[in-house]
Amino acid sequence: MDFPIPLVVGDHGRPLRFTIRDRFRPAPGCSLDPYNADTWAPCDLTRVVGVRVPIQPLDRSRGPYPLTATKVSPYVNGVCQMIWPPELFTTPGRYEGELSLEYVDGAVVTIYRRLRFIVKARLR
Repeated sequence: MDFPIPLVVGDHGRPLRFTIRDRFRPAPGCSLDPYNADTWAPCDLTRVVGVRVPIQPLDRSRGPYPLTATKVSPYVNGVCQMIWPPELFTTPGRYEGELSLEYVDGAVVTIYRRLRFIVKARLR
């Protein structure tokens, strides 16, 4: 994801849905463009047993908060969602999350692109 997800301190509750895509395979009916994620095929998550998304401030002022995402059926579409607790984004700033897929055979694949968040202070 190239742009940050805008949030406000204390936001939580609504799930963030995202699609994990394979940049080396074209989506059905598309010509593969390495610079356009819309042309990449969704990853098949059928054999994935865990989607880990640790999130931490960019300045590394605290360690990563361990989050998990859940797969959304049908798993061949590569869609996941996650909900973060209110204690995650308690301080304004920039955060990032790194996705790791854990497969039934023990293999782990870490996604190179990171989820980015920008959190602003809540107006009083």
